[in-house]
Amino acid sequence: MTRFGGVRRGRRRAHGARRRPLLHAVIAAVAVLAAVAAVAGCTGRSADGPSPAADESIGPTPTGGVAGTGTDLIPPDTGGESGGATGTTSATSAPPAPAAGPPQSVLLPWLKGPTPDDGVILGADGTRLWQGPRAGERALLGDGWYRYFGPDGSLVGCTSAGSCVGVGGDGTVSVTAGPGDPREVYRSNGTYLGRYSAAGEKMAAEPDPRTFADALAASGVDVAGLVNAATRTAPFAGGVTGDPHLITAAGQRITTQVIGQFVARGGDPTHVIQLQFDPMSHRTDVSVVSAAAIGTGANTVIVEASGVVSVDGRIQPRGSGFQQTSLAGGVVLGRWPSDADGVSTVVVMWPDGSSVVATVNAALGLTLVANIFPRAGATGLFGSVDAPAGSDLLARGGSATAVPSAILSWRVTAAERLLPAPAGTLPPFPTQTATIDSGAAKVAQQVCDGHGMRNVADVAACAFDVGLTGDTGFVAGHLELSAAAEVSAIPSDFAARWPALEPAAPASAHDLPANGQLAFTLAPAQTQAFHLTIATPGAVGVANRSGCAAGANPPGMDQPALRVFDAAGHAVSDRLPLCGHVETPALRAGTYTLVVANGIGRAAIDVRGNVVLP
Repeated sequence: MTRFGGVRRGRRRAHGARRRPLLHAVIAAVAVLAAVAAVAGCTGRSADGPSPAADESIGPTPTGGVAGTGTDLIPPDTGGESGGATGTTSATSAPPAPAAGPPQSVLLPWLKGPTPDDGVILGADGTRLWQGPRAGERALLGDGWYRYFGPDGSLVGCTSAGSCVGVGGDGTVSVTAGPGDPREVYRSNGTYLGRYSAAGEKMAAEPDPRTFADALAASGVDVAGLVNAATRTAPFAGGVTGDPHLITAAGQRITTQVIGQFVARGGDPTHVIQLQFDPMSHRTDVSVVSAAAIGTGANTVIVEASGVVSVDGRIQPRGSGFQQTSLAGGVVLGRWPSDADGVSTVVVMWPDGSSVVATVNAALGLTLVANIFPRAGATGLFGSVDAPAGSDLLARGGSATAVPSAILSWRVTAAERLLPAPAGTLPPFPTQTATIDSGAAKVAQQVCDGHGMRNVADVAACAFDVGLTGDTGFVAGHLELSAAAEVSAIPSDFAARWPALEPAAPASAHDLPANGQLAFTLAPAQTQAFHLTIATPGAVGVANRSGCAAGANPPGMDQPALRVFDAAGHAVSDRLPLCGHVETPALRAGTYTLVVANGIGRAAIDVRGNVVLP
């Protein structure tokens, strides 16, 4: 095993992450963590951690270990199963300060042209869907034009003529006439930041730069359509990484050390996910994800931590480059070869853009992230679609119960099994409680902190894995899973320029009047929201009688708009104008929220209209 020496990130280095040496003050603690790693017998690669932002620990609190603000491990139950599981929904911290260098939008790779060869492509004619090797990395490929959506919330939209608009994860916006041309860069609020070369070098500013709105208009890019599309992609539907740490679709954090096979997503026959947890090599206190099965209805794809991939029991040969295999029903399987660290990626993608991304590491197990559109009845360890937001892990049968009991209820039955049946009876596991040396815990906290994870529970989970094993290879998996669960489809500063783009806080919504009539005034940047209850599946219509300021569909930047969201806050319609008669797609029965919003810097508007439910 390689000890502390170089951060093992593979090609999935988080945007803006840097390798930095630990401060001299923690060198002694590094030696402690290296010793822990040697005892653990792990085979991942260790690393130089980043300089600590603060001398505080928020790592988990293993029994007999170091106190922190993360979740404790619960001792195993007496029935031969591990009850070591906890569930939390932790607060989200502020995004990290931007790294030094040019604005992030300047160096977005897809501003230099599309790179679709290294990814799954679905569809032969018209607009094609593309999925990259990272969860949340997607694109729409048209006839010369394209739209790219990055896992950090970045966006790129380009016309067939080559002009592009790119939005960085930091909210800056670059406008360019061509791949190699200078970028005019603005903040989301319209402030001009200057001109940069395609390589990121600051250039002499234009003596009379265009306004932000004029630059966007001159590009010819349908920015409203780009923004709309970014928020209509398949949402995060759950994931798992490490020893194992799960995040449900609604954001509930769960840590468990059970072994065996479990349903992560069931109740949706064409999007089934099952996980196999086995003891981590040379350990008796923690388990890892050793295999995953993805059921598409017609095919079953099994991905093993060893790197073996099979379809319906047939092992797929490994290639030296990217491989794509067509499955039944328009589903595709993509497979990337192992990188220098032995880490490979497997993707299953459906025609609607839903996907499951599995990052494969023989030493550390699988990291799996699902982005799947909600479907009634979908449930499992990744959460129940029909459960209250924030606490969506329910036991089999739909009851709310303690997390350990809920987990054990999702053990795979013989009738639903997609993975090979285990041989014999599972032994009791874990046989001892995980403990972390205080020095190792402190250094692990510093290693995991500062990479941009926005939820303190995710930093704590990362610190637990690194502190317990001494292996910083776990960091990449936690970064990928945390970003998939936490990063917005569009940077918040830029999203603020697009009224009704995002859901309103549930507590701010009013009951829709019984007659469905809307009659109110919206001040600049003001939002009104209404509860909708749909008893019969169908479309929601809104007949606007006034309040029209522009008829563009979807409405442009700062233009008044309305939109409908489901109970989980996912957009189920485009942004629609406050003009004429507009209609959502057909919606299933359930509860929704109608959001009506005015733009920044606009005059107050009188909204008059009728909402027609199906």
